[in-house]
Amino acid sequence: MKICENDSTSINSTHTTNDDSVDNWYVIHTISGREHNLIQFIESNIDSNLVKECFVPKRERSKKFNGKRQTITERLFPGYVFVITPKPEQLFFELKQYPNFSKILCDSEYTFASLNEKEIDFIRRIGNGRPDHTIKISTVDFNIGDNVVYIEGDLKSFEGEIKKFDKHKRQAVVETEMFGRTVEVYLGFDFLQKIPS
Repeated sequence: MKICENDSTSINSTHTTNDDSVDNWYVIHTISGREHNLIQFIESNIDSNLVKECFVPKRERSKKFNGKRQTITERLFPGYVFVITPKPEQLFFELKQYPNFSKILCDSEYTFASLNEKEIDFIRRIGNGRPDHTIKISTVDFNIGDNVVYIEGDLKSFEGEIKKFDKHKRQAVVETEMFGRTVEVYLGFDFLQKIPS
């Protein structure tokens, strides 16, 4: 994936059609920390028929400040703004008015690269359809004695029983049989799933 330079005059788009009703998803690269400035510029200066939506996916997380836990919001992809548009070429030239660095990601042939269906589905699921595109802190629905399985990463399919957990650190102590004896493993909540009894 490359970045289309704003001085280019022969830019093409992949996955687009002549049908203006077809909205594709693209990614704009900008200065990290200036994402919302770019969104404000787009919302104030670019026709809403050209940009159906622009947003920055975010997530909530718990952080300790002065001994107290607070919920903070942070960007999932610093330096990137997601935009839905039927006309990326026109948007490309409109963005030349933006005084700060902003470029649409392109593929290796220097054509605008829209997100594929799998990527779009992933971004849509961030925030579960909420207009602020923010992943909320998930609630913990585990109890001591629950049988669980790890569903992602190197420990995928690892099974055991919850012996204790720490909601603040979002991790559980899972007991399992390994090496012919009982062992305890610390696992994060995010990829644990209950096994129905």
